[in-house]
Amino acid sequence: MLTPAKGLTYDAVPHAHMVTTAEQVARAVLQNSPFVRCFRCLSAQVGMLEKDAREAAQVLIVRDQFFVDRRVCQVCGHTDEMLVSGKAP
Repeated sequence: MLTPAKGLTYDAVPHAHMVTTAEQVARAVLQNSPFVRCFRCLSAQVGMLEKDAREAAQVLIVRDQFFVDRRVCQVCGHTDEMLVSGKAP
């Protein structure tokens, strides 16, 4: 059985929350495709903090369902790394 490091505890709520957040972000990215939104605009679209959208993106990238690519945001025109559906080229 796994035990947490000294001073830490395991909590299922953040994991469950992250799965839900990742699903929200995934739906938004797929809905916007083929266009992309920067993390600030994407987080505003799904109604969460940018930090939470970035964390959800990490979950999706690890699952190998999405990747990050340098693009231009369809909303604000900012050029940066954006979450894109599919596998990295």
